[in-house]
Parts: sequence; structure tokens; C-alpha cells
Amino acid sequence: MQRQPVRLGIAIALLAIGPSTVTAQITNQPVYVWPKHGTGLSINFDYGRGLNTNSGELNAFGGRATLGLGPITVSAGASSVDLGPSSEISFGGNASFNVLSAPLLPVGVAIFAGFGTIDPGTGSIKSYPIGAAISVKPPTPAIGIELWAAPRVNIVNDGTDTETSFAVSGGANLDLPIGIGIHAALDYVSKDNEELLLGAGLHYKFTIPGLGL
Repeated sequence: MQRQPVRLGIAIALLAIGPSTVTAQITNQPVYVWPKHGTGLSINFDYGRGLNTNSGELNAFGGRATLGLGPITVSAGASSVDLGPSSEISFGGNASFNVLSAPLLPVGVAIFAGFGTIDPGTGSIKSYPIGAAISVKPPTPAIGIELWAAPRVNIVNDGTDTETSFAVSGGANLDLPIGIGIHAALDYVSKDNEELLLGAGLHYKFTIPGLGL
């Protein structure tokens, strides 16, 4: 007979934690920016988890589509965030412009801006990551390796207050010649309650002949 009040208390606590998890454009997923993505379309399957109490220690499962159009790369996706007794869907994406990403150069530099939203039951919360990214993709004979980092200004609005903080994400991608690859990243947000996220997943990249990609 005492289980219902306990479950209600857990639900309230998780909803209270919810706003603090919205630090990336897709909740509980790192902000992914790949300056050396190149042309073509990649489908990404992502897993994310908060690593400390301030990030909620919640699990998230989702996916993104990333389209490279020469100097511009756009990405959009969604993620289901496990809040314990329920789950909520977060939507988001970003667009980046490659300042430096010549095919023969191992270094890529891009500027980016993104948007994300989620409603954990207390009202819509929106996030706006704005920053720059740099990546290194050394020539390798069989496996493509890209190391990247993306510092940013992180803006979060819960409908009443707006909080601005510094954040940075970074990680590594491994690509096989057949188009399949794996990726992993960490995301750190510096504010009164520091947050740390882990992300990992699989991706598949293919060309679109009709678009010349």
C-alpha cells in the first residue's frame, strides 16, 4: 500500500531533475559536430547517458540523419529519454559551415548553431548550442579515424529563465570502407551544477547519386 506514494515521489524527483538534463540540442545526447563529415548522408543510431548526478544519470536512445552539402552540413534527430516511470521525446538538430575542410587536408574547422526542445511535463525547455568545431582525420589505409572537439556557448530557456554557460563536446569516429562506423563522445557543461554526458553509437554513410553527393 505504500508503493504508490514512493513511485509518485520518484516521478516528482525525476521531473525536477529533467530541466538540468537539457544541455544539448537533443536531451542527454552529446552535441555532435563533424567538420570532416564530407558530402553524402549518414544515418546515426545514438545512445546517451548522464554520468553524474547533475546530469540526471538518465538513459537516452535515439537517432539522427546528417547530410553533407559541400561546405554546409545539417543534422536533425530525436531521442527518447528514460525518466523512470515514463519517457519523453526530445527533438533537435544543428547546422554547420565548414570554414576549412579541404579533402586533402587532415584538419577541418566549422562553426555551428543548433536547437533542441523537450517537455518533461513541466513545460517546454529549449536549448541553443552555438560554437565552433575542429577535427583531425589523418590518412589511414583501411579505417577512417576522425578526432573532433566542439566548444560552445550553451543557452537553455525553460520558458521563464534563460541560462548561458560554457560547454564542450568531443569524441572519435571510426569508419570502415563499406560505410559502417562507430562513434563515441563526451559532453561537458560548466555551470553551477556541472554536467557530464557520454554518447556512443553506430552510423552508416552512403552517397546520393541523384544529388551528386
